Order: sequence, then C-alpha cells, then structure tokens
Amino acid sequence: MTRYLNRLRLQLLCYKRDETAATAIEYGLLVAFISIFIIGAVLAIGGSLDGFFIELESLISSVY
Repeated sequence: MTRYLNRLRLQLLCYKRDETAATAIEYGLLVAFISIFIIGAVLAIGGSLDGFFIELESLISSVY
C-alpha cells in the first residue's frame, strides 16, 4: 500500500511540474486574440476600401 501511495505521489508531482498544457492554452488564447484583432481591423477598414475601389472603378471607366 505504501509503495502504491509513493508511486501515486510521484506521478502527481510530475504532473504538477508538466506545464505543456498550460503553454498550449496560452498559445491558443494568443492566436484567438490576434484573430479577433485582425477580423476587427478588416471590418473597420472594409467599408472605406469598398468606397475607394468603387471610386477607382468610376475613374478608370471615365478614362476609357
């Protein structure tokens, strides 16, 4: 019984020291925040870009 408890204690200590899952979660959150920022920037700039290309199209069609 003592041998089993010592083995269990060692496994728990190794699990406590293993931070790979925490690092993966941190990277996942970082990617999520970056993607939210990119989506917001595209949505904010998208309307003005649409107007720019419509104006460019009308200028080109008036020349030709």
